[in-house]
Amino acid sequence: MNNFTEIIFNQQNEKTEAFKVKAAELGAEIQKNSKELLNQMRRELSDI
Repeated sequence: MNNFTEIIFNQQNEKTEAFKVKAAELGAEIQKNSKELLNQMRRELSDI
């Protein structure tokens, strides 16, 4: 996060875009994993 703040202050647009792309990719991956875990939890609870 510290690097991101420094990049913003220094108007380094290419690096800013790279951070945004990576953040979006990580966000999508986290969302996918969360949905998988939620579905797993539902399956396990229905087995009880």
